[in-house]
Formats: sequence, C-alpha cells, structure tokens
Amino acid sequence: MNRIPQNDPGFLAFQRKLRSENRKRRWKRTAVISAVVVLILGLLAGGVIWIYRSADIPNAEPNDAPLHETPNDTPSLETGDGGDENNQPPSTSTPSNDDPVDPPNDRDDGKTVVYIDAGHGFANSYGVADKGAGDGTPYHELTGKHESDLNLDVAFKLKELLLEKGYEVIMMREGESAEHVTVNDRVNRVNNSIADIFVSIHANSSDTPTASGARLYYSTLNVAAMKCQKYASVMADALNATEGASLKKVNVFTDRPDVAVIKGIRIPTVLVETCFMTSAEDAALAATEEWTVAMATGICLGIENYLAQTAG
Repeated sequence: MNRIPQNDPGFLAFQRKLRSENRKRRWKRTAVISAVVVLILGLLAGGVIWIYRSADIPNAEPNDAPLHETPNDTPSLETGDGGDENNQPPSTSTPSNDDPVDPPNDRDDGKTVVYIDAGHGFANSYGVADKGAGDGTPYHELTGKHESDLNLDVAFKLKELLLEKGYEVIMMREGESAEHVTVNDRVNRVNNSIADIFVSIHANSSDTPTASGARLYYSTLNVAAMKCQKYASVMADALNATEGASLKKVNVFTDRPDVAVIKGIRIPTVLVETCFMTSAEDAALAATEEWTVAMATGICLGIENYLAQTAG
C-alpha cells in the first residue's frame, strides 16, 4: 500500500489548504444562518410593534395611544385593600408643576360646564361592546348589570342634580354605543370642549372580596396637576360627608398606571371608583336607588365645593 509521508512538504501544504477552505465554508455557513435569524427576528419584532400600535392597548400617556379607556378604559383588578394595584398606600405627593390658566368658557350665559364621563359603554376595536367589569361579581348576580350600566346610572343622576343647580352638563355618552371611542378620543373630546371641570365615573373590582368602598384618582401628569390634586381632596371630603355613599373612608390615589382617561386633560379632572363590584356589601348597596342618589349627591357636592373654593 502506498503511503504519503506525513512530513512531505506537498502533503502538509495540501492539508493546510484543505483546513483553510473548511474554515471558510464554516464561516460562510455561520454568516448565512446568522443573517437569516436576524432577518426573522426583525420581521417578528416589526409585526409585534405593528400589532401593538394598531390595538387599543393602554400606554403611558393619552397623547400617544394611552392606557384604555384600558384601549379600553377598564381599570385593572385591585390586588389589595387600602392601596392601588401595586399595593402602594394613598399618595401624599404634591405636584410641582405650575398650573396654567384654565381654558376660557366660550358660553355667553356664563354657566359652569361640567363634563361627565360614564366609563366604558363604547365598542372596542373589534366592534364588541365594552361593558367593563361585572361578569361573576356579586353586583352582576344581584342586578344582571355590568359596570358600564352602573356608571351610567350614577352619571345620569349626577347630571340631573347638576342641571337642577344651574350647571351646564356635557355627557361623554348617554347609553350603550356601537361607536369605537378610544381613551385618546375621550381625552380629546374633553380638551376640545368648553367644559370647566371633568369627572370620570367607574366601578372597581378586586381579587380580594373584602376590598370595598369608593376611591378617587387624579394624575400628577396633567398640566393642571395642582388643581386636580385639590379637586380630588375636596371630592373625597364631600363623599366622606355624604351618608350612604361609601362603606369606608374615601382615600385619594394618584398615577395608577392603567387609569389613562384622566391623563392629558387640561382642566381639573378626577376619576371616581364608586364601589367594588366584587364586594358583597358594596354590591348590595350599589343595587339600590338610594345608593345611586347618595353617590351622585356626594360627587355633585364635591364639584360644587371645589368650584366654590377656587372661584376667582
């Protein structure tokens, strides 16, 4: 058998050439595979971003496709009693930004204009009615109603009380609607109106059945943050002073991540979580006409007291 000496210069050169060609082939194969993987990941990332921007998904600010109103404006489930969804205590922070001049009221009659938002009630981006919370809660078991219905009941009673006192009222909605309205749309509607003050009405839910009572939210991210803080404080005092409105003392919270409808509005703004639909005690109250009147009365008193304290 013929053998090629291992120390033959020609054989060694051949081996080096063969190894070099093998390395080049491996490098090219690795480079092609890497390029294909990067391309696939890029396409997937682009698709995810496109889907995210196209959907009604709450973001950080209402001016760039916020939280909806959670795209839908549904506040997420609370995780405990006495704090927000991250178990944070009620806020004691003081906004540092200066308040701007309130937008002028262009009405000739000089009436104060109150904008009322009954949370949910519009269709989502798929044309399905956004009823908010309700299914499986004690409130739904008692009444067959969802959050959007409860919000509207309180909003209508509040409208009635405000009109009786001589205020002008704008309603975000006056029934269930097939129209798709995002959180940004709600914020823009308020900012483009002649309203002097805004209130958004919701009902709460929690994984903790003992969580109960009304809660208030305002945002330090608004240009009118100082006014919002004052408004929320006065509103809490008014609800606490209204018998039958809340099972517990009404606390004020701020900058809850999923509450977007109160962010970016240029007038005094507050969101009222009227009760916990997941609480048997709250549900029993909220199912009555007396509670609806008490809650609307407390909110109306809060609006009146705030406007009186800030007049001039």
